[in-house]
Amino acid sequence: MSGDRMKISKTGLIDILLVLILAGGTNEFSLPGSGSPNETAWAVPGNTARLFCQIQGEVSTVLWYREDYAEPIYTYDARTEGGRSAYHWSEEEPVGLGQRADFITDTEPAYLHVSGVQIQDTGIYRCRVDFKHAQTRNRILQLSLVEDPSSLTIYHDSQEVGHSAGPVNSGSSVHLICIAEGGKPSPTLLWHRNNLLIDSSMEEKGGQVRNELIIPQVGEKEAKDSFSCSASNNNITQPLVRSLRIEINFPPSKVEISQLPKDIYAGKTQYIKCSAVGSYPSAAISWWKDGQYLQRPAETNERNGTVSYLFIKFTREDNGRILTCRAQNPLIENSVVEQKIRLNIQYSPQTDLQFGANINPENIREDQDVYLECRVDSNPKLNKILWSFNGFPVLSRKNVIMSGMNLVLQGVRRDQGGNYTCTVSNHVGDAVSKPVSLVVKHKPVCARNGSLDLQARFKDVLKVLCQVDAHPSPTNFWWTFNNSFQLGKLPQDQYEFKGEQSTLIYKPILPSDYGVLSCWSSNPLGTMEQPCIYNIKNMGTEQRTLECNLHNQTLTSLIVSCTGEGQVQENSVYHLEVREREGGELVQNLTSDSPWFFIQDLPPEVSTSGLNLTVYTSDLSGRSGSRQTLGVLSSKVN
Repeated sequence: MSGDRMKISKTGLIDILLVLILAGGTNEFSLPGSGSPNETAWAVPGNTARLFCQIQGEVSTVLWYREDYAEPIYTYDARTEGGRSAYHWSEEEPVGLGQRADFITDTEPAYLHVSGVQIQDTGIYRCRVDFKHAQTRNRILQLSLVEDPSSLTIYHDSQEVGHSAGPVNSGSSVHLICIAEGGKPSPTLLWHRNNLLIDSSMEEKGGQVRNELIIPQVGEKEAKDSFSCSASNNNITQPLVRSLRIEINFPPSKVEISQLPKDIYAGKTQYIKCSAVGSYPSAAISWWKDGQYLQRPAETNERNGTVSYLFIKFTREDNGRILTCRAQNPLIENSVVEQKIRLNIQYSPQTDLQFGANINPENIREDQDVYLECRVDSNPKLNKILWSFNGFPVLSRKNVIMSGMNLVLQGVRRDQGGNYTCTVSNHVGDAVSKPVSLVVKHKPVCARNGSLDLQARFKDVLKVLCQVDAHPSPTNFWWTFNNSFQLGKLPQDQYEFKGEQSTLIYKPILPSDYGVLSCWSSNPLGTMEQPCIYNIKNMGTEQRTLECNLHNQTLTSLIVSCTGEGQVQENSVYHLEVREREGGELVQNLTSDSPWFFIQDLPPEVSTSGLNLTVYTSDLSGRSGSRQTLGVLSSKVN
C-alpha cells in the first residue's frame, strides 16, 4: 500500500479478525431498500468502480468481502497508536483485487476504489463496518459491468426512420418515438433540439426504454432544426445517438407575374414569367385565362423559388380577360396561391357602319332625318374618325352634322343618296367600314334642269325622250300639250314608257301643233311637282335642234351623245362646253365633227356641286352668223 499505511501479515490479520468478531456482537446482513443508489455499482470494463460504504462514527475496522469467500479481500484497520495512519490490506489476485483496490475514507460516503475493472471482478460485495462503541453494520453491493444499449431506433407514424422523418405538411404535429433495446443498466433516453435538451421523460417496458416526443404545428423553424435522441447508461462511454431532420411540405407563400409589358399588342408573342416562393417541394405552376386552363409549361428552380415561362399570342378578344398564374404544392390540399391580372390588349380598331336606331334603310324618304352610327371596337381609344361619301370626304355643311361616332343628314336630299363609309384610327392602326348604301326614296323629278327647245319643220317626226329620276321607279307617265290655242292630254298611243324613261312620237302638221310639251310621271310617293318641258318650234330652213343624252356616268367621266332622225345637220362642227353649275366656271371645252363627246378627267370637287353641259353647232365656214345653238343640256353629276 502506498503512503504510511501499515502492512499486516495474514496470520496477524486473522488474529485481529477473531478478536473483532468476538467483540463485535451480532452481524447484520441486510440489503438496502429497493431503489437505493448504492444497491448496484456499475463499472465500464477497463475503467474504475466505486463501492460506497458509510463509515460515520468511531470506526475500528472496515472489512470487504466478495461473494461467499469467507475471508475479507480488503481490510481497513483504524486501531493504531501514536497517531499512525490506519492500516490497509488487499488480497492478491485472483482471489482479491490486489493493488487495483484502495479504500478511500476522506470523502462522504467512503468507497472502495477499484481500477481496471474486469469481468471477473463482478459479483456481490459486502462492506462490514465495526465501530468502537456502536453496533457493526453491513452493506451489500452488486458490482456489475456496464453494457451499452444494443440498438436505438426512432419511429414516426409507426415507421422506422433514418436521417429524416416525414414528409409532413406544415402546421401539423409530429410524433416521434425513440426506443432503446438492451443496455445495463437501463439507459437514459434524451431528446435534444440543436443540441439543447428538450425532453427527458421516458418509460421502461419489456426490456425497452422509450421516450416519445410530440412537436406541435411544425413550420419553417422545425424544417431547419436538427433533432436527436441519445441513449446512455454511463458517463464514460459515448452515448448512442440517432439524429434526424423533419422533412416538411410547405405550400407556396407567394406567386407573382412579371415581365408582362405595359402595352400588350394583339398578335404579338409575349414572354411572361411567373415566380412562386415558399413551396417545398417545388410548386406546380399553371396558367389560366378567365378560369379556363391554358397550359402548364415546364418549371425551373431558381434561387428564390420555382419559375414558369408562358409564351402566348393574345387576340383582341382577350382584352379585359383575367390572366391567372396559379401555384400549388401537389402534396398539400387547398394549397393554391394565385395572382390575377386583367389584360389590357391593344389592337387596331374594328368598325361597323350602321343606320341609327329607328331608321329603316328600306324606307328612307326625302326630307327625313337620317342617322349613321360608326360602331367601333378599339383599344386604345380612337384618335381620329373620317366620313366618306362615294369615296370623297364628307364636309360639314348646313344639313350635315358630324358628332362623335354619328353622321346626321338633316332633311336628306335625293342627291345625298350613295355609299357612305367611316374610317377610324388609333395609335395601333386604321380601319375602314364596309360601305353602307343610302337610298333616298322620292317622287319623280326631271333628270335635267330647264326646258329643251326642239325645232321641226311641218310633218317632221320628232322622237322626244323624257328621262326622270325616281325611287321607286315610276308607275305611270303621261304627256300634255299646250299653246295659245289649246291645252290637253296626249293620247297614250303616241308614247310608251319603261323604267324611268318615256318616248313620245310627235309630228307637227299645223301651226297650232307648235307649243309646249310637258312630260309627267308618278310613283307610289306621288306625282312629280314640275314636268319636263319641251318647246316645239318651227325650225324653218336655218336651224335644227338635237336631243342629247348622258351615258356611262362616273365620278370623273361621262359620255354625251346627240341623236334623232333628221336631227343631225350636215357640214357643221359640234361643240360642248362643261361648266360648274353654281359658279358657271368653264371646266372643259370640246369640239367634234359628230354629235358625240367623251368627257374625262373631271375634277372630284365638282362631283358634289353638279355640271351644266351645253351642246351647240357652228358653220364650217367659220362665219359668225352661222354659229347657232342647237340645244342645252344641264346635268348634275353625282
